[in-house]
Amino acid sequence: RNTRAGLIVRVVGDSSDAARAMGLNPDTVRLLATGVGGALAGIGGAYLSLYYPGSWTERISSGQGLMAVALVIFARWNPLGCFAAALLFGGAGALGPALQSVGVTQ
Repeated sequence: RNTRAGLIVRVVGDSSDAARAMGLNPDTVRLLATGVGGALAGIGGAYLSLYYPGSWTERISSGQGLMAVALVIFARWNPLGCFAAALLFGGAGALGPALQSVGVTQ
C-alpha cells in the first residue's frame, strides 16, 4: 500500500527527531522531496506550454500557478481535497465559456 520512500518522507515531515533516530538525515530527505516535486512541476509546465497548444504562446498559464496555490489552501493541504477542489475550480472556469457558446450572455 505505501512505498518505502513515501513512508520516509512522511516520517521526516511528522517528526525530524524520529527520522534522525532511524538514521535518516531530514535535510537530505526534504531536499530530495522538494527536488522531485520541482522536477514534476517542470515536466507539467513543459507539457502545458509546448504540447497542449502545439506551439509556444505568451501568457499561456493566465495566472493558473497562483490559482493552484489558492486551490491547495482551499483544500486545506489534503491531496484528495486538492483533487476535488481542482475539479470544482476547473469546472467553474470552464462554465463561463461553455455558457457563452450556447448563447447565454447575462
